[in-house]
Amino acid sequence: MGLRRRAAAPGAAAGRGVAFRRGQQAAIPQLPAAERPHVVLVQNESFSDPRTWCSDVAQGVLSHWDDTRRRALQHGLLGVPAWGANTVRTECAVLTGLAPADWGIHQFNPYRSLSRRAFPSLAAAFREAGYRTVCLHPYPARFYSRHRVMPHLGFDTFIDDQAFSAADKNGQYIGDAAVARKISQLLAEPDERPLFIFVITMENHGPLGLEPPRRDLLADTLPGAGWPLPEHQRHLAVYLRHLREADAMLGALKRALGQAPRPGLLGFYGDHVPILPEAYAYYSRPAGESPYMIWSTRQTSAIDAAPTRLAAHELGRALLRHAGAG
Repeated sequence: MGLRRRAAAPGAAAGRGVAFRRGQQAAIPQLPAAERPHVVLVQNESFSDPRTWCSDVAQGVLSHWDDTRRRALQHGLLGVPAWGANTVRTECAVLTGLAPADWGIHQFNPYRSLSRRAFPSLAAAFREAGYRTVCLHPYPARFYSRHRVMPHLGFDTFIDDQAFSAADKNGQYIGDAAVARKISQLLAEPDERPLFIFVITMENHGPLGLEPPRRDLLADTLPGAGWPLPEHQRHLAVYLRHLREADAMLGALKRALGQAPRPGLLGFYGDHVPILPEAYAYYSRPAGESPYMIWSTRQTSAIDAAPTRLAAHELGRALLRHAGAG
C-alpha cells in the first residue's frame, strides 16, 4: 500500500500510529481541564551523551540531564533512524507514530507527502484534547516544507527564525538559550488552554568545523586536553561547548514549567548522534541511539526509574500516556 493511500485512510501499517487517530487520545481528557499539564517536547539537535564512548569528556558536562534523569518518569535510549543528519526522519517518526519502514520509498523524506495532506499526529491528538499546539523551529520555515507540513500535522502556530534576531545566535545558528526564552514567554502568556510545544533546535547543527574550539571552555568540557588541541578533539570541543548549552536549556525549561500556573510535562531527546569522524576513529564509534527522558513538575524527588528503550515512533505515545496520568 502506498503512502498516498495511507495518508487519506491509514491502513494496517499505519495502524501502529493508532494513538494519534482521531478520538483515540482518550488518556488526556480523563483529567479535569485545569489539571491538564503544559507539555513541552524538545528534539535537541545532535543531543547525545559522549561520556559513554569518550573518557576524556568532563563528567559534569550534562549536570542538568543527570539530575533530571534521576527524577524522570521515564528515560532511556531512543532508537532513531538517522545517523549524524536527516533530522526529519526522527522528527516524523516521533510526530506521526509511524516507523520509517511504514513510509516505504518515502521514508527518507516523508515530509514531501505530508506537505500535501493532513495526517494523524501527536500534535493533532493534543489539539483534539483542547490544547493550543505550537511548533518552534529557529530556522527558515520553508526548509523541508515545514511551513506546510506542521499545519497538516495539527499545529495551530509555527514559529520560525523570524521570531529571533542575530543577537540570539550561538555559533552558526540560533542558540538553545534563546529558544528556551521563547518557550518561557509562551508558557507565561495568559490562556485558559494548556500548551503543547514541539521544539526543533538548531544550535549544535554541523558542520562543526565552521567555528574554532574555545580554550577558555576546555576545563568544563575536556579538562585534560592540551593546547593546541589534537585533530581528534577539535570538532569534539566545539560540539561539547554547544552540548553544555543544550543541558542549560533543559534546566531553564524545568524552571519555566515549574513557574507556570498548571502542571508541566517535559520530554527531551536527540535526533541523532553528531558527526565526529576523527573523534570516533580515535575513541570509539557510538551505537547511534539517542538519550531521551520524560519529566513532570509533579515529580520532585528522585525515583531512579529503570531505563526503558524506545523506538522513535513510540515516544509520542509514551508522552501521551504520561500527560493523562495526573
